[in-house]
Amino acid sequence: MSADSPRSATPWFATPEAAPGQMLSSDWLPLSGVANHIAVLSLIGGLVWLYFASKRWSAERDERAAEAEALALLSSPREFTADELLVYDGSSAKHPLLLALKGRVLDVRKGDDYYGPGGPYCQLAGRDGSKAFAMMSLKAEDAIADLTGVPDDHLKILEDWYDKLTAKYPTVGWCAGNAFGYRGPEQPSEASSADGTSAAQSKKSD
Repeated sequence: MSADSPRSATPWFATPEAAPGQMLSSDWLPLSGVANHIAVLSLIGGLVWLYFASKRWSAERDERAAEAEALALLSSPREFTADELLVYDGSSAKHPLLLALKGRVLDVRKGDDYYGPGGPYCQLAGRDGSKAFAMMSLKAEDAIADLTGVPDDHLKILEDWYDKLTAKYPTVGWCAGNAFGYRGPEQPSEASSADGTSAAQSKKSD
């Protein structure tokens, strides 16, 4: 063939090892740059979806666990030590949100905006904060059950809070050894005054 003769056209998919016009096996065809980018982006997208899906599944599992525990407590209220009650301060989504008032433990999940993490009264969750309710205080040091030194007019405020919250939220237990005499809805306690002095204690002092 002379230099002036047109060069035979060789397909782009032919190689020196392949005869002109013969395609290589698809096993030897490399992915193009665009295909590589698509593959990488698809992998990243899949991993991102899996991450958020796993978080959603985990949150739903925790929510179901908290709901199941709340129902169990509602059907069978129990005694809580201070350390046990602290587990229910909202820091773990696996447990319902609880707080205690005058020794009575309440399920305050419906008040999550107030008592849950980040809420204005979150420091009252997971403990008996009777003094804080009485003093209308948001100080962490006042979130205790001891009413020593609380003025009589503030004890009335505590009673108002007690009536309001026990009517709004279900009772699921009581604080171990509480000074208010509350021992559970199925076990009527001795009548007690706002300062935690039981009727029996008052009778002994007469």
